[in-house]
Amino acid sequence: MTARTSLEAAVMLLSESPGEAMASDFRAACVELADAEAVCRSRDTPATRRRVEECRDRIDAILDMWNAAGHAR
Repeated sequence: MTARTSLEAAVMLLSESPGEAMASDFRAACVELADAEAVCRSRDTPATRRRVEECRDRIDAILDMWNAAGHAR
């Protein structure tokens, strides 16, 4: 998982709208999920399956925030 530094977070507050930030987080989470699924396909272990589940949970949380912010159509 890629975490943002405090400086990166501060710059985002100045340069991205909340919707843009969520969309960026969603894209990053999707890439992480694809990577985790690829690793799981080549090495199926409880740890790799847990990583896939964590990525899916992150995507769900981002989508919940998106909907709560009123971006749902």
